[in-house]
Amino acid sequence: MPNHYYKNHAGVRKMKSGVFSFAFVACSFLALVSVSGCSESEKSIEISDAWVRAVPPVSTTTAAYLTLTNRTDTEVVLLGAQVDFASDVELHDMSMNAEGMRSMKHIESLPLAPGESVTLAPGGIHVMLFGLTDVPAEGETVSVCLRFAEAPPHCEMFPVLREAP
Repeated sequence: MPNHYYKNHAGVRKMKSGVFSFAFVACSFLALVSVSGCSESEKSIEISDAWVRAVPPVSTTTAAYLTLTNRTDTEVVLLGAQVDFASDVELHDMSMNAEGMRSMKHIESLPLAPGESVTLAPGGIHVMLFGLTDVPAEGETVSVCLRFAEAPPHCEMFPVLREAP
C-alpha cells in the first residue's frame, strides 16, 4: 500500500501534495456536479473564491474567506466551520467604531435567504481559526467543513494563500 504521508521539518505527519491535489479536483468536480447538474429544487449551497490566509509557522491563528451562495429554495444558516488543524473555529465580524478603532466580535450564525450570496472577506465577516495545531503553508490546500443549522456539513478544499485570489 502506498504511503501518502510524510513528516515536515517539525516532525508533524502531513499528507503529500499529490493526494491533496487529487482530493481537491475530486471535491471540485463533485461540487460542480451537485450544483450544475440538478433541478432548481435540488440545488445546494455554493462556495466560491475560498482561501485560508497563510501565516508564519509560529502563528496560533489564521482566517478563512469565501463567497457563499444559497442555491436552495429555503433559508440556510451558517453556524461555523470545522478543520483538523485548529482547536477552535468561530464566525467573526470586523467593524470600525466612530474613533477609527477596529474590533472583532464573535457572531453565532449567518443566515442566507434563498438566492442570497455573502462574501466573507478580510476586514469583514470571516471564519476565525484559533489554536492552530498544524500551520498550513502557502501553496497547500486544506479541508474546511462549513456547518449549517438545517443542512449537512459542506466540505471543500481551500487553497492557502498570502493574499486574496
